[in-house]
Amino acid sequence: MIIYEQNFFGLTTSNFQSNFKSGDTPAALGPQYSRWSSNTSAAALTLDQFTAGVTGSNPIYCGIAVYQLGSSFLVYFRQNGTTHVDFVLNNGLITVRRGSSTTLATYTIPNYLSANWYYYEFGAVIDDISGSVHVRVNTQTVISASGLDTRNGVSAYADEVKIEQTGTQANVTDWYVTNTNGSNPATNGFLGDIRIVSTIPTASGDTINFTPLSASNFEMVDDGNSPDNDVTFVSASAPTSMDLYRTIAYTGSVTQIYGLGVKALARKTEPGSRAIQLVIKSGSTFTYSPSESIVDNYRYHAGIFERNPNTGAVWSSVSHANNTQIGFTIL
Repeated sequence: MIIYEQNFFGLTTSNFQSNFKSGDTPAALGPQYSRWSSNTSAAALTLDQFTAGVTGSNPIYCGIAVYQLGSSFLVYFRQNGTTHVDFVLNNGLITVRRGSSTTLATYTIPNYLSANWYYYEFGAVIDDISGSVHVRVNTQTVISASGLDTRNGVSAYADEVKIEQTGTQANVTDWYVTNTNGSNPATNGFLGDIRIVSTIPTASGDTINFTPLSASNFEMVDDGNSPDNDVTFVSASAPTSMDLYRTIAYTGSVTQIYGLGVKALARKTEPGSRAIQLVIKSGSTFTYSPSESIVDNYRYHAGIFERNPNTGAVWSSVSHANNTQIGFTIL
C-alpha cells in the first residue's frame, strides 16, 4: 500500500516545512534539479534533513532517486524519533545499520559514478530476532539479509521516514513509502524505479461549489510548481462544498500506474474546526480520501487512490487516469 509519495512539485521555501513532520528548508527546489524535463520537480539538499510522518508500518519500504555530488546521504526508518534502521550512501558504499551504530550489512556499487542519478530502494522488517533488511539499486537486489536484530526502541514499527544529506549537494525526487497493508499486491512492497508525474487543472469539472477570486475556478488553482497563496484562490464556507477539475493530460509512456495522487494547498480563514477531503470522480463514481484538519497557514493535503472508482480495479490505462476528475470537499 502506498502510504507516502513526493516529487516536491509545488513545494516552495515558504510552504516547505509545513508539509513535513520536521526538518530544514532545502537549498533549492524546482524542475531544474529533477531527472525529468517536465511534469516533475526535485529538491537540492546541502546539509539538509527532513522527516515524513507515515502510517505505522512493519515491514516498511521506501524508494528515492538520488543524484549525489559527494558526502553521505542517509535514509532512516524511525519510530517517534528513535531510529530502528538507517541506510547510508557514501561514494558508492551502502551501509545498513541498527540504531545508527551497529552495522548489519554493506555493499559497494561497482563502477559507481558520482553526479549521476541512481534509484535506491530500502526495506526492513523490524524485529529483535527475525528482522531483515533489503536494498535495491536501479531495481537490482544488492542486499538481502535476514535473521537480524533490527529493532531499536519500544515499538516494533516505523512511523517516520527521514532523509538527510550531510555535505555537498544531493538532488532527490520520486520518493515513495509503502507497507504490506493494501489490497493491491503490486503496491505491497518495492515499486521499482518509478516516476511521479504531476499535472494541473485545465478546466472546471462537473461540480463547482467554491467561489473564485476572479475568472474561472480552474484558473484560480492552476499554480503548478509556483503556488501564489492568496493571489489566486477559490473559497467556500458551506460544509460539503466541492470543486472538481479536469487536468492536463499526460502523454508520456507508462508501463504501470500504481496510483493517482491528489494534492490541494489550503488554509482556513475563520475560527473553528474545518476539514478537507481529496476526491476523484471516474465515470459517475466518487472516492474520497480520509479527512484532514485545515489549519490557519497554507499546507498541502494529499490523497492517494490506488484503484479506479469506476471499475473497482487498479488503474489499467493512462486514458482512464487522464479522464478522471480531481478535486476537494470541505467538512
